[in-house]
Amino acid sequence: MTSNTVNTQPERILATAFECLSAGGYANVTMRHIAERAGVALSQLTYYFKTKEALFIGVINMMAEQIMTETEAAMNQGRLASVAELFRKLNRDKPNLIRLFIDFSAQSVWVPSFRQHLDRLFVSVAGIIERHLPRGVVAGDKQQPASKLILGALFGASVQIMLSPDGENAETLNLAEEILSLHE
Repeated sequence: MTSNTVNTQPERILATAFECLSAGGYANVTMRHIAERAGVALSQLTYYFKTKEALFIGVINMMAEQIMTETEAAMNQGRLASVAELFRKLNRDKPNLIRLFIDFSAQSVWVPSFRQHLDRLFVSVAGIIERHLPRGVVAGDKQQPASKLILGALFGASVQIMLSPDGENAETLNLAEEILSLHE
C-alpha cells in the first residue's frame, strides 16, 4: 500500500500494521505498537479493528489483493515462466510482502481464521496460474494440480531464499523460470 492511497484512519492503521508486521513478524507486533506507529490512540485502533486477529485479517486481505493483482499481471504476459519471474522479482524488490506471505502462511496452521484467508489466497493464485497454463503442458484434468504444484514450488523457493544468508538460494527461482519456459 502506498502513501497516496492511504486516505482514512483505518487505511493508515492497516498500512502501518502491514509495515510493522513485515518488519517484525506476527509474534513481535502488538496492537499498542501499531497504534503508536500509526499515531492513533489504542482506543481508536480497537474502534476500527476490535481484535488483533481482525486487524491482521485486514492486513492479510491487503496482502492477498496485492499478490493476486501482481500474479494476474505477470500471467497476462502470456508466458508461463512469468510467474517464476514474478516470485524472483518479489523476493528481490518486495521482500516484506513475501515475508508476510510466509509468516501468515505459517500462522494459519494455528489460527483458523487465518487459515481460511490463506487457503483462499492460495486457491485464487493457483487459479490464476491454471487459467494461463498453455494447452498441452499437462492433461486437461491435471491443470489444477499442476498449477498448485507450480505455486507450491515457487512459494517453497521463496521460503528457502528468506532463510538463506544473502538470498543465496535465488538460483532456485531462476531454474524454475527456465523449466517453465520450456513449456511455452
